[in-house]
Amino acid sequence: MKERLDLYDILLVDANTRNVVYSVNKGYDFGAGFASKALQQTGPGDAVDALLYGALGDGITCGD
Repeated sequence: MKERLDLYDILLVDANTRNVVYSVNKGYDFGAGFASKALQQTGPGDAVDALLYGALGDGITCGD
């Protein structure tokens, strides 16, 4: 799916802990928490916020 959609990475985030539990690339964000300073104001961090605090109901979002 990552290649088909030409994405940099795909992350699976635990909604309760805001931790990355799966990453295709296994980069610096793998195992990190979006509550941490390093990831708070990033594209993936914004996507997590949109899912957890926004009106999106399907559990899937993309961010730059």
